[in-house]
Formats: sequence, structure tokens, C-alpha cells
Amino acid sequence: EKALTRITDRTQIVERYKTTLQLQGDPGKGKSIFNQTCAACHQLGGMGKELGPDLKTVVNHSPEKLLSNILDPSRDIQPGYHAYQCELTDGTELYGLITNETGNSITMKKTDGSVHSILRKDIESMRGGQLSLMPDGLEKGLSHQDIANLIALLRLGGEAIQ
Repeated sequence: EKALTRITDRTQIVERYKTTLQLQGDPGKGKSIFNQTCAACHQLGGMGKELGPDLKTVVNHSPEKLLSNILDPSRDIQPGYHAYQCELTDGTELYGLITNETGNSITMKKTDGSVHSILRKDIESMRGGQLSLMPDGLEKGLSHQDIANLIALLRLGGEAIQ
């Protein structure tokens, strides 16, 4: 029920921000938005980190889809980018992406970029897979124009970053 409420709330936020799609975006200004908001996890035009998907892969997405992906990141998660939480037998908790699995171990990449190989025998519990590592609420620090500028940059595939 809590997840359903979250999805409904995010859907309403996407609806509220649809007016953003009427604004003319400036990809040059979108570069600073990318650097502040996205580069900690995503690459574009050779800049940023490799935690989330490389954003050159979204160049052909419609502005509507980009808006939805920015404001409701868990609605449409690319394979390999579902977030997991592991509790280890020693009480340690790890949160990140599973980048590799074998019969004996998993490899997890955390949000700070560190990579951990974990033996399955050391895992007390593991849950997740329903949410994106990308946080909800990015709109809180951005104006409608900021989002329009970011969408304009993404549609260029990062050319304005060069």
C-alpha cells in the first residue's frame, strides 16, 4: 500500500510539471543542472560517474518520457539498475546495485562508487529490486525552467557539455 501511494504521488507530480514541456530549454544552462543534480551518478558527454545509466542512451526519448524519468525514476527502471539492500550476518547494511551474481557471491556497487564482493553465506537478508537508486524529489531543488534546460541537454546527448 505504501508503494502504491508513492507511485500515485509521483504520478501527480509528473502531471503538475507537464507545463515544463511548453518551456524553451537552454542546453547550455542544462549543463550546470546536470553537474549539480545528475553527474554524481550518471555520465553524459564524458562527464559524471558510472553508477546509473549513461544518459546518452536517452537522447531519442521524448520530452514527456524524460520528464517522467526525472520526476518518477522508479516507474521505468532499466535492467541492472534496481536498488537492493543487503543486511550481512555481522550487522553491516549495504545499499546499491547488484552488478554480478554467482552461486556463492554477489557483487554490489554502492552509491559512493565502491564495489563490494559479498559471499552469500555472509548475507542475512537481501531485499529490493522494486525501486531505482535514483532518488525521488529532484524537483524540489529545481525550477520548471531548470528541468526544461536539463531536458534540452539530454535531448542533445550532452553535446553542450563539450
